[in-house]
Amino acid sequence: MARFSEKPQLLALTNDVIIPASTPTGGPALGGGAVPPGNDIRLTVGQLLAMIGDGAGGTPATRVGSLAKWNAAKARGSANPARLAIVGDSNVAGYGSGAGTGGLEGAVSTSLARRLLTKKGMRFASFFGDQNAASTPVSLPAYDPRITLGTGWAPDGTDSQIYGGRFIKGTATPSGRLRFSPSGSVTRFRVWYPTLGGLNQQVGVYIDGTLVDTINQDAPASLASKEYNVTAGTHYIEFGATGTGDSFVGGVETFDGTATPVGLVGGYSGARAADLAMSTEPWQHDPMLRALKPDFTVVICTINDTTATTDPGAWYASMEKVVKGAALTSDGCLCVGFVPNNNAALGSIYGYDNKMLALRSLAADYGWHFFDLRLAVGHSWQRQNDRGFTYDNLHPNALGAEAIAEALHAFLPL
Repeated sequence: MARFSEKPQLLALTNDVIIPASTPTGGPALGGGAVPPGNDIRLTVGQLLAMIGDGAGGTPATRVGSLAKWNAAKARGSANPARLAIVGDSNVAGYGSGAGTGGLEGAVSTSLARRLLTKKGMRFASFFGDQNAASTPVSLPAYDPRITLGTGWAPDGTDSQIYGGRFIKGTATPSGRLRFSPSGSVTRFRVWYPTLGGLNQQVGVYIDGTLVDTINQDAPASLASKEYNVTAGTHYIEFGATGTGDSFVGGVETFDGTATPVGLVGGYSGARAADLAMSTEPWQHDPMLRALKPDFTVVICTINDTTATTDPGAWYASMEKVVKGAALTSDGCLCVGFVPNNNAALGSIYGYDNKMLALRSLAADYGWHFFDLRLAVGHSWQRQNDRGFTYDNLHPNALGAEAIAEALHAFLPL
C-alpha cells in the first residue's frame, strides 16, 4: 500500500494509493477546506496513473478501461471460471527468462505471463501450441517439462500460426504418445484440435493411460474442442493415433472444480501483429482466440513489428482486428512492451512513442485498459540494460520479466 506524505509527495506505488484526510504540513488542504478524517481518497494505481500520466512530461502512458465483462465472468462460479488470455510474442513465451540456451529451459514457469498469473492467484495448468519458441534452440519438453513427446510427435514443421504458435503434430501413425501432465488437482480437461480432410480418423485420447475417446480429425476445415470430466485429483492426458494421416493437438485447458480464474498463455515467438490477426484458416490465431472466448485479454506485442519496420497503418489495422474479435467476449489491456536494442524503437515512425499513442487510442475505442510497460523497465534498451533487465537485444531476463509482471499486477485490479 502506498500513501502521499504530508507534503504531499508520492512515496511508492504498489496496489492502492491513499490520500489521507489530513491538512498538509504548512497550510490548508489544496483548494481550500479539508477532507474529514476517515474519508481518505483511495485510488488504484491504474486510476492514479491515468490522471497524472507517467510523471515525465505528462505522457499518457496508461488508460483505465472497463472490467464489466471480467467481473461478470468471475461471478459465474466454479462451473465456468473466468479465463484470462495473455497474447504476444517471445517475451510472453518467456524467452530469456529461463536457463540454458536462449534462456528457454523451463521458461514456461519463469515467463512474465506465468509470473503475472501467479501474482493474481490464477490457475496455470494449461498449454497452447509450442509458443513457437521450443524447437530451436531447445526442445519443447525442455521449455515446458509438463509435456512429453513420444516417438512421432513434435511441433509442426510449418508455422501454423495458432494461438500459442504451432500445433503439436503426430506424423502419420506415431508409435508414441503426446502427454500433458498438469500440476495440481484436475476435474476437467478441454482439448483443442483442428479438423481437415485427410487427417487421422483415429486419434486416441487417453487419461492416466486409459483410452477414453477416439477423435476423427478427417472432416471439413474447423477448430474443435472436446471435454473430459475426471474425479478430482492428479491426472495426465495423452494423445496417440492408430489410423493413417497426420494428427494435431492445439492445446489443453484444465479446470479444478473451483472458481479460480484460468490463465491461457498464447506466447508466439517471432509474432507480428499480422500473425496475431491471421484468419485464413479457422484454427489460426484470430479465430482461435475468438473461439477461446476469454473474459480478459492482455496483448503484449510490439518488438517484432518495430524491428521489421512494419508499415504503421498495416500494423494498426492488424491490432484492431485482434482487439475487435477478442472484445466480443472480453475486456482487456493493450501494452507497449520491452524495448529492443534497435534505433527504430526510438523516435522513428516505427517507434514505441508512436505505438504508445496508437495503442492507447485503440484501447479507448474498445473500452480497454492501456499500459506502457516502459514505466516498469525503462524507455530505451540502454536504460533497461543499465537496470539489469536485459537478456539480449530483444528479451528481458528473469529480473525484467519480474518487473513487468509486477507492474501489470499492480495496474490491473483483476
